[in-house]
Amino acid sequence: MNFGKTQPLKVKRDESAETTAYPKLLKIYKELNRQNGIIFDAERERNDLKLERDSLKGFAKLTKKGELQNRIDRKNEEIELLKVGLSGIALSVRLKRDTSVTLKR
Repeated sequence: MNFGKTQPLKVKRDESAETTAYPKLLKIYKELNRQNGIIFDAERERNDLKLERDSLKGFAKLTKKGELQNRIDRKNEEIELLKVGLSGIALSVRLKRDTSVTLKR
């Protein structure tokens, strides 16, 4: 017996599908969070424009209302495009997962 020396433990790595998929899932998670942040910021900007438009009074209401409404409409279009892109990320992940499952069978 060798009590003075310790031998390193040999740990067998588990290369299951879950452990190999984790980095990919983490990358997707980070991208989804980034996209959600961009959408949240765009929605906040749109809401600020709506508040500005709704608080107009007098002559400014006649002159700036149309301009602000155009900016709100453009911001709504931008938000919709961002949401389509976000759902595209989720859909591509789902398709990749479904394809890999059917290929393994």
